[in-house]
Amino acid sequence: MRDTGLTGFRLRPAVVGHDLPAITRGLVPELQRRDAFRRAYEADTLRGLLGLPRPANRYSPRLSAALEPAGTPIA
Repeated sequence: MRDTGLTGFRLRPAVVGHDLPAITRGLVPELQRRDAFRRAYEADTLRGLLGLPRPANRYSPRLSAALEPAGTPIA
């Protein structure tokens, strides 16, 4: 797949109750076995996946600083 330039998949289940479990229980493990689908996310939140900084907490600046990952200043 990588040799042909394929970089992703877009699947649209026709029957959610049937096709979605077939994809998640059958296709995804096979793609993972072939190293073509992630096994885990790189971040815990969508904000982290997008590389966005945590915004300052307008209600408690001290709380916002405590929640920020170490070494990442709050702008």
